[in-house]
Amino acid sequence: EQPPAFAVVNSIASKTVQLSEKIRDVLATLGFDEILSWPLTKKEANSQANYESWKSLAAENSVNEEFSDLRQSLASGLLDQLNEYKKRNVEKIGLFEIGKVFGRQGKKFLEQDSLGILLAKDKAVEELRRALEVLLRSLGIDGIDFLKARIKPKAANPFSCWNILVKEKEIGILYKVGLPRHKNTGFAEINV
Repeated sequence: EQPPAFAVVNSIASKTVQLSEKIRDVLATLGFDEILSWPLTKKEANSQANYESWKSLAAENSVNEEFSDLRQSLASGLLDQLNEYKKRNVEKIGLFEIGKVFGRQGKKFLEQDSLGILLAKDKAVEELRRALEVLLRSLGIDGIDFLKARIKPKAANPFSCWNILVKEKEIGILYKVGLPRHKNTGFAEINV
């Protein structure tokens, strides 16, 4: 007896979900580990990491007053995880996260899916730039360029901070972390 024939169903996953899965596959192949962090963060973390022209959003009725703002960048969660790894003497750390970031422009509330990548090792920024190029090209994206950043987050070394462009359209940022306890750390964030 023949088993029943099942019709192949087209994927119902959104394009963002499909793209996120491809990104995860490529970054895992390149040796990066994925983390998941809370979307709530400290006000100071937002002011350190924000590189967009938007204002922060406070959560109403936050369960923790210390973590009262919605994150504007994935940097704070990745840097917190880096601190945990360093406490355990882990070296050559490569992490990424795909998640939502939030902001406000005037009365308009904004939300976007972002990819944050952090690399902590010698020549982190150069290796992170190469990893970004491999990632974008593996997704079929070319015309990649890096220009000096127009808005530099406080967490960045102002002399090692670039906007990531694809065909002259800004899609994110790459920088050397300029915070004293994060020497040899590079961070990149792109809008998924």
